[in-house]
Amino acid sequence: MNLHQTLPRDTAMLNVNVRKKIDFWPVQKPAILLKYIRTVLQFHFRSTYLLDMYILQYHKLRIHSRL
Repeated sequence: MNLHQTLPRDTAMLNVNVRKKIDFWPVQKPAILLKYIRTVLQFHFRSTYLLDMYILQYHKLRIHSRL
């Protein structure tokens, strides 16, 4: 199963919203940050696993863009 096929069509828009929320939120406590994002975005995704994978991919991209 391809992850991109299972993501909603407005993923690009969702991605922008995620980025805004993450940049706005103080990134000192990653656990709280993750919980916050999960509660905000949970209704967009049918399974928590998918959501975790999506957030993981986002953080990987974010870390690499800083290097």
